[in-house]
Amino acid sequence: MIVDLIENTTKYKGLSDALDKAFEQIPMLISRCLKSGRLEVDGDEVYANCLSYETSEKAGLWEVHRDYIDIHVAVEGLEIIQLADAKKLQLQQSYDEKIDAALYQGDPDSSILSEPGKFIVFFPGEVHRTAICAGYTDKINKMVIKVRI
Repeated sequence: MIVDLIENTTKYKGLSDALDKAFEQIPMLISRCLKSGRLEVDGDEVYANCLSYETSEKAGLWEVHRDYIDIHVAVEGLEIIQLADAKKLQLQQSYDEKIDAALYQGDPDSSILSEPGKFIVFFPGEVHRTAICAGYTDKINKMVIKVRI
């Protein structure tokens, strides 16, 4: 996992060509992430899903990916993203290739504040869940850049 400011993406240059491409596109993608939907970067190799929702005190299911790295970038609003060890969670849905995720239920180990100006990278195998309110319900506009490994 990587948590850092968008202005620092150049520190991670060279980790992979696909990650380089994703990091280079973040400013342009933020400006285009005006409504929910998919933004193309490099076909199914690198693309962004723009999402809009409200945070909640009630936590949803955990997800873990196998084929894609997630780069979460808040465009507007604050949310808590929780982290956990999959070994401590209960499997709710086996891995589904269509959504590149297995889903779990259980309690968090820790959490991160997602806010504009920051990015969070989840590598395959790193369990996370989003949409938790940071003290109050907030409207979230964000993108999740998907990078195939």
